[in-house]
Amino acid sequence: IEQYAQFKKSRTLMEQPWNIHLKDESEFKDKIQKMREDGADNLMIMSDFDYTISKYLYPLDFLEAEKRKEMEAAGKDRKMCMASMQAMLRAPSMTQECEDHLWELFDKYGPIEKQLSMPKAEKAKHMRNWTETNMSDFSKLGLHSSEFHQIIKNADIALRWGVLDFFAALRDTIPIFFVSGGIKPVVD
Repeated sequence: IEQYAQFKKSRTLMEQPWNIHLKDESEFKDKIQKMREDGADNLMIMSDFDYTISKYLYPLDFLEAEKRKEMEAAGKDRKMCMASMQAMLRAPSMTQECEDHLWELFDKYGPIEKQLSMPKAEKAKHMRNWTETNMSDFSKLGLHSSEFHQIIKNADIALRWGVLDFFAALRDTIPIFFVSGGIKPVVD
Protein backbone atom coordinates (compact mmCIF):
# COMPACT_ATOMS: atom_id res chain seq x y z
CA ILE A 1 0.00 0.00 0.00
CA GLU A 2 2.86 2.36 0.83
CA GLN A 3 4.45 1.66 -2.57
CA TYR A 4 1.14 2.49 -4.21
CA ALA A 5 0.87 5.72 -2.20
CA GLN A 6 4.34 6.72 -3.39
CA PHE A 7 3.39 5.76 -6.95
CA LYS A 8 0.21 7.81 -6.67
CA LYS A 9 2.17 10.88 -5.56
CA SER A 10 4.84 10.54 -8.24
CA ARG A 11 2.57 9.88 -11.22
CA THR A 12 -0.35 11.57 -12.88
CA LEU A 13 -2.35 8.33 -12.71
CA MET A 14 -4.86 9.76 -10.26
CA GLU A 15 -5.27 12.95 -12.30
CA GLN A 16 -6.99 11.07 -15.12
CA PRO A 17 -10.78 11.52 -15.48
CA TRP A 18 -11.79 8.18 -13.97
CA ASN A 19 -15.37 7.01 -14.07
CA ILE A 20 -15.42 4.61 -11.13
CA HIS A 21 -18.64 3.48 -9.50
CA LEU A 22 -18.57 1.77 -6.12
CA LYS A 23 -21.50 -0.35 -5.08
CA ASP A 24 -20.69 0.25 -1.41
CA GLU A 25 -18.09 2.93 -0.69
CA SER A 26 -17.96 2.08 3.01
CA GLU A 27 -17.23 -1.58 2.28
CA PHE A 28 -14.53 -0.52 -0.20
CA LYS A 29 -12.86 1.72 2.40
CA ASP A 30 -13.00 -1.11 4.96
CA LYS A 31 -11.23 -3.41 2.50
CA ILE A 32 -8.52 -0.82 1.82
CA GLN A 33 -8.03 -0.37 5.58
CA LYS A 34 -7.76 -4.15 6.03
CA MET A 35 -5.09 -4.30 3.28
CA ARG A 36 -3.15 -1.53 5.02
CA GLU A 37 -3.32 -3.39 8.32
CA ASP A 38 -2.24 -6.69 6.74
CA GLY A 39 0.70 -5.04 4.95
CA ALA A 40 2.27 -5.49 1.52
CA ASP A 41 3.76 -8.88 2.48
CA ASN A 42 0.23 -10.28 2.52
CA LEU A 43 -0.90 -8.68 -0.74
CA MET A 44 -0.94 -9.98 -4.29
CA ILE A 45 -2.64 -8.81 -7.45
CA MET A 46 -4.63 -11.18 -9.65
CA SER A 47 -6.01 -9.97 -12.95
CA ASP A 48 -7.43 -11.11 -16.22
CA PHE A 49 -5.63 -9.88 -19.35
CA ASP A 50 -8.05 -9.45 -22.25
CA TYR A 51 -10.00 -6.17 -21.92
CA THR A 52 -8.89 -5.80 -18.29
CA ILE A 53 -5.19 -5.05 -18.56
CA SER A 54 -5.55 -4.57 -22.30
CA LYS A 55 -7.85 -1.94 -23.77
CA TYR A 56 -11.20 -2.69 -25.34
CA LEU A 57 -11.00 0.25 -27.76
CA TYR A 58 -8.13 2.46 -28.81
CA PRO A 59 -7.93 5.72 -30.77
CA LEU A 60 -7.15 5.66 -34.47
CA ASP A 61 -3.88 7.53 -33.83
CA PHE A 62 -2.29 4.13 -33.19
CA LEU A 63 -3.14 2.84 -36.66
CA GLU A 64 -1.07 3.07 -39.80
CA ALA A 65 -2.12 5.99 -42.03
CA GLU A 66 -3.93 3.86 -44.64
CA LYS A 67 -5.99 1.92 -42.09
CA ARG A 68 -6.73 5.14 -40.13
CA LYS A 69 -8.10 6.85 -43.28
CA GLU A 70 -10.25 3.81 -43.99
CA MET A 71 -11.72 3.88 -40.48
CA GLU A 72 -12.24 7.66 -40.54
CA ALA A 73 -14.02 7.36 -43.90
CA ALA A 74 -16.35 4.85 -42.27
CA GLY A 75 -17.11 7.42 -39.56
CA LYS A 76 -15.25 5.60 -36.79
CA ASP A 77 -12.98 7.31 -34.29
CA ARG A 78 -11.84 4.20 -32.37
CA LYS A 79 -10.97 0.62 -33.17
CA MET A 80 -11.72 -2.45 -31.07
CA CYS A 81 -8.64 -4.17 -29.72
CA MET A 82 -8.12 -7.87 -30.19
CA ALA A 83 -8.33 -10.44 -27.46
CA SER A 84 -5.23 -12.64 -27.26
CA MET A 85 -7.07 -15.53 -28.91
CA GLN A 86 -7.99 -13.28 -31.85
CA ALA A 87 -4.33 -12.35 -32.25
CA MET A 88 -3.60 -16.03 -32.82
CA LEU A 89 -5.69 -15.89 -35.99
CA ARG A 90 -2.82 -13.89 -37.50
CA ALA A 91 -0.34 -16.72 -37.03
CA PRO A 92 1.59 -17.29 -40.28
CA SER A 93 0.70 -20.99 -40.16
CA MET A 94 -3.03 -20.37 -39.57
CA THR A 95 -5.21 -22.23 -42.05
CA GLN A 96 -8.66 -21.18 -43.21
CA GLU A 97 -10.04 -24.49 -41.96
CA CYS A 98 -8.64 -23.88 -38.47
CA GLU A 99 -9.84 -20.26 -38.40
CA ASP A 100 -13.34 -21.30 -39.48
CA HIS A 101 -13.43 -23.94 -36.75
CA LEU A 102 -12.25 -21.46 -34.10
CA TRP A 103 -15.04 -19.03 -35.09
CA GLU A 104 -17.58 -21.88 -34.96
CA LEU A 105 -16.41 -22.61 -31.42
CA PHE A 106 -16.69 -18.93 -30.54
CA ASP A 107 -20.25 -18.81 -31.89
CA LYS A 108 -21.10 -21.89 -29.82
CA TYR A 109 -19.34 -21.11 -26.55
CA GLY A 110 -19.29 -17.29 -26.54
CA PRO A 111 -22.97 -17.01 -25.51
CA ILE A 112 -22.42 -19.66 -22.82
CA GLU A 113 -19.50 -17.66 -21.42
CA LYS A 114 -21.82 -14.66 -20.96
CA GLN A 115 -24.69 -16.76 -19.56
CA LEU A 116 -25.28 -15.61 -15.97
CA SER A 117 -28.00 -18.06 -14.96
CA MET A 118 -26.19 -21.29 -15.89
CA PRO A 119 -24.91 -23.35 -12.93
CA LYS A 120 -21.17 -22.80 -12.41
CA ALA A 121 -20.23 -26.47 -12.76
CA GLU A 122 -22.07 -26.78 -16.07
CA LYS A 123 -20.56 -23.54 -17.37
CA ALA A 124 -17.06 -24.61 -16.27
CA LYS A 125 -17.46 -27.84 -18.24
CA HIS A 126 -18.33 -25.89 -21.39
CA MET A 127 -15.44 -23.44 -20.89
CA ARG A 128 -13.01 -26.35 -20.40
CA ASN A 129 -14.26 -28.00 -23.59
CA TRP A 130 -13.86 -24.72 -25.47
CA THR A 131 -10.31 -24.18 -24.22
CA GLU A 132 -9.25 -27.77 -24.86
CA THR A 133 -10.66 -27.72 -28.39
CA ASN A 134 -8.98 -24.38 -29.14
CA MET A 135 -5.65 -25.69 -27.84
CA SER A 136 -6.04 -28.85 -29.89
CA ASP A 137 -6.63 -26.79 -33.02
CA PHE A 138 -3.62 -24.59 -32.30
CA SER A 139 -1.37 -27.58 -31.62
CA LYS A 140 -2.30 -29.08 -35.00
CA LEU A 141 -0.85 -25.95 -36.63
CA GLY A 142 2.59 -26.80 -35.29
CA LEU A 143 3.28 -23.22 -34.20
CA HIS A 144 6.92 -22.37 -33.57
CA SER A 145 8.05 -19.93 -30.88
CA SER A 146 9.38 -17.58 -33.59
CA GLU A 147 5.81 -17.17 -34.89
CA PHE A 148 4.67 -15.65 -31.59
CA HIS A 149 6.88 -12.60 -32.13
CA GLN A 150 5.19 -12.05 -35.50
CA ILE A 151 1.73 -12.64 -34.00
CA ILE A 152 2.35 -10.07 -31.26
CA LYS A 153 3.81 -7.57 -33.72
CA ASN A 154 0.70 -7.83 -35.90
CA ALA A 155 -1.82 -7.91 -33.04
CA ASP A 156 -4.13 -4.97 -32.39
CA ILE A 157 -3.62 -5.17 -28.63
CA ALA A 158 -2.94 -2.11 -26.50
CA LEU A 159 -2.47 -1.95 -22.75
CA ARG A 160 -4.58 0.39 -20.66
CA TRP A 161 -3.07 3.72 -19.70
CA GLY A 162 -0.77 3.51 -16.67
CA VAL A 163 -0.59 -0.31 -16.50
CA LEU A 164 3.14 -0.56 -17.21
CA ASP A 165 3.99 2.21 -14.73
CA PHE A 166 1.77 0.59 -12.10
CA PHE A 167 3.42 -2.80 -12.56
CA ALA A 168 6.88 -1.23 -12.58
CA ALA A 169 6.10 0.47 -9.26
CA LEU A 170 5.16 -2.91 -7.76
CA ARG A 171 8.06 -4.88 -9.26
CA ASP A 172 9.86 -7.00 -6.67
CA THR A 173 7.45 -5.93 -3.90
CA ILE A 174 3.97 -7.23 -4.68
CA PRO A 175 3.43 -10.33 -6.84
CA ILE A 176 1.19 -10.00 -9.89
CA PHE A 177 -0.60 -13.02 -11.36
CA PHE A 178 -2.61 -13.24 -14.55
CA VAL A 179 -5.50 -15.66 -14.53
CA SER A 180 -6.40 -15.67 -18.18
CA GLY A 181 -7.98 -17.82 -20.82
CA GLY A 182 -5.66 -16.07 -23.29
CA ILE A 183 -2.62 -17.47 -25.00
CA LYS A 184 0.43 -17.33 -22.67
CA PRO A 185 3.04 -16.03 -25.17
CA VAL A 186 0.65 -13.25 -26.22
CA VAL A 187 -0.25 -12.32 -22.62
CA ASP A 188 3.43 -12.43 -21.56
